[in-house]
Parts: sequence; structure tokens; C-alpha cells
Amino acid sequence: MKCERVISLLDPLLDNELATEAAASVMEHLNQCPNCQDSWDELMSLRRQFQEFANELHVPSDAIKRLDRRLRSEEKKGSIFRFFGSGRVAVAAVFFVIAGLLVYQLRSPDQTRQIQSHSREHVPALVGELTTNYLEVSQRDTTGDVDTEFQEVVDEVEFNVSKLSFHGWELTSAKVLHLPKSACIVRLTYQAKINGKKEKLICYQSCQGNIKPFGLTAHSVDGRQVCCGKMDGLSLVFWPSDGRDHVLIGTLPEKELMLLALGV
Repeated sequence: MKCERVISLLDPLLDNELATEAAASVMEHLNQCPNCQDSWDELMSLRRQFQEFANELHVPSDAIKRLDRRLRSEEKKGSIFRFFGSGRVAVAAVFFVIAGLLVYQLRSPDQTRQIQSHSREHVPALVGELTTNYLEVSQRDTTGDVDTEFQEVVDEVEFNVSKLSFHGWELTSAKVLHLPKSACIVRLTYQAKINGKKEKLICYQSCQGNIKPFGLTAHSVDGRQVCCGKMDGLSLVFWPSDGRDHVLIGTLPEKELMLLALGV
């Protein structure tokens, strides 16, 4: 797959709109092409900035999606980018100009107070942030009384945490993460001995919509929506269920990790 084609597919990949084979081809190309990988990283960064900015202004998510689609369409035509140049930097510039004008025209004193209140709302976490956390967790992250620790986690968060069981794995720790600008995320650490070696498995949970599976490939398995992929040498499986987002991360092969996730 050529770079030009890959670049044109980055937005659909980020929105989980690509077929499984196409998404796999794009991800394979990104692993081998530093230039396209840089474009992918830039796109993810811009999308996150859009989300943060929209959160601060309390812009409805559907309005952001419509604006994003319109800007992409206009970018291809080159019509509104005469003064901004081209590419995603131009998209960002136009977005912030339009959003700023909307706020200036529509904001009243009451709306100002409302916007200041909503500026404290949370921004969805990316699965890439969770892989970083996984790598920071020591194998010694255990507790003497995991049941008490889990109950303390349940009492602290505002969503229904599930004490998931994975065959052959023992729950050893339960913690609450407070990522910058993100709603709290629960981290459940499991351990098992595989081929004589102690392995670590972590399940992250948060309220549904708080974790975005950017960079993972979407699948439909028995009517369930599951996203899988690899980052930093780790396998990841994401799935929403019962009002929660779940992310399972480990060193197991993707297929094995998916079977664990589907078995809960």
C-alpha cells in the first residue's frame, strides 16, 4: 500500500470505519513507514486537542463530528484553505477560528458560567495512555487483602466496577487511576505462571465512553463489538459492556487475549 493511500485512510482508521483487512494493511504500513507514522501521531494529537477544546466550550459531540467531516471535505477541495495552507494544521486552524467565532457570537453571561463549569469535564482517555501505565506497573503490585482493596475501589468511583475473572489468572491488586483531564479509571492487576514464568495481565475499566480505542482494529464477534491491536509490544483488547469500557492488556498473543476477554 502506497503512502498516499495510507494517508487518505488515517481518518477512517481513527474512526473505526475501515474493514478489518484494510485496517490491518494500514497498521502494517505504519509500522514500517516513519513518515506515515508521524502523520498518524499528528492526527491522534489533533483529534485529542479537538476533543479537549470542544469539552471546554461544551460543544455537542455530533456538532464536532459534522464540522470534522465538513473540514475534511473542504480540505480535499482546497476551497476554505486559501488563507491557511493545506493539511491537518490547516484543519486545526480553521476549526479553532470557527469555534472561536461561534463562542463570541453565542455566549451570554449565563453561558459563560456554564462553559466555565463544563471546562472541568473529563476528556476520554486513549488506550495508548494505558499501555504506558501497564509498563509502569511492577510485578510486585500486589496487596495482602485484595478483596478489601477492591471494595475500597468500588466505594471511590461513580460507576459499577466489575470484578472480572479470567481463567487461570489471580486478581492481585485493585487501584484507581487519575489520568490528567480524564475520568477515573480502575486498574485490576492479575498474575499467572505460564511456562514457569510469572506473567502480568491488567484490565482497565471506566464508565462507557471514557476510553477511546484509537489505533485498534474493530471486529464483530457473536454480535459483540471488540477492538484489538498491538502497541509497544503489548496486545490490547477493548470492549464496551454493561455501561463500562474495558481494556485488557498483556504480553499474550492477540487471539489468546481476545479469548480471555470474550470469556468473561
